[in-house]
Amino acid sequence: MSYCAVNFALKDFCPDIEDVKAVESAGGTEGAVQNGGGKPEAVFFRFARNGKFADDLPLCGISLINAGSMRFRWNETNPNRRRFFSGCGVNFKNVVPVELVHSKKVCAVSSVPLISSANPAQAEPTRFSPESGMIADGVISRNPELVPAVTVADCMPLYLFDPVSGAGGVVHSGWKGTGIVAEAINLAKVLYGAKAEDFCVVIGPCIDDCCYNVDRVRAEYFASGFGSGCVKKIENPQNPDFPFQLSLRKANLFVLQNAGVKAENVAVCTDCTSCSPFLGSHRRQTRHLPASIDLDTRLKSFTPMAAFLKRV
Repeated sequence: MSYCAVNFALKDFCPDIEDVKAVESAGGTEGAVQNGGGKPEAVFFRFARNGKFADDLPLCGISLINAGSMRFRWNETNPNRRRFFSGCGVNFKNVVPVELVHSKKVCAVSSVPLISSANPAQAEPTRFSPESGMIADGVISRNPELVPAVTVADCMPLYLFDPVSGAGGVVHSGWKGTGIVAEAINLAKVLYGAKAEDFCVVIGPCIDDCCYNVDRVRAEYFASGFGSGCVKKIENPQNPDFPFQLSLRKANLFVLQNAGVKAENVAVCTDCTSCSPFLGSHRRQTRHLPASIDLDTRLKSFTPMAAFLKRV
């Protein structure tokens, strides 16, 4: 039996997104949040439950390129993040960020303490603050006041929520971190008594296989670990060193199916970040840079987007 999720495009929730027009003002419904110039800065979309979008579950949000960089580092200040989240109707002090390391580590946060997925049974809770230095690629919580947030720009955001236990969060899944969503679900099982079959999951916008060519080593790694369906051989590739296309979506659908998440509770965004000018993309925005440019300049030359879970 095939694992058939519910597909959607961001324009389904923001019909004029490609025309750079606002649909909704800041508030609690799906659609776009606009800036002072009338351009959308964020799109909110829904979880699916039993094959239909559910309006009684938290909102999944992502910033658009018009919002500017959502780059986050504990040792940096980015005032644009406060401006953006406030414009989305989010109390900025309740935003729970992590500094990404392209791992499968997930942090669980209540009001102040956090617990790491590395060892949830024995972890010593520490205060959530810049001093705690949450270095991870995902956040979950049962506290409805908190807003878990990660940054993405071609890597995949996955949003998850269990209406039974109240556990929810968001994870950042690049190729190295593929499988992190299962780690988040397992952590919720340990801490909150959650069950995989109760979770609703949204696979957010990411680079699609149309723009993601990989070498044989990475193709074999994914085919063996996440199903052969996520890798496709390219006939007459332009670059013979990268003769395969990789689908992070199909790889993560494989992960969700094996984790026990029901297909009718999974929604998949079909937008490719590299193809979509309204989304931030490392691949698209840095392809013009010379190979000799330093890493710090390269990292500041694209637009990281904020992916976050907002409970209403």
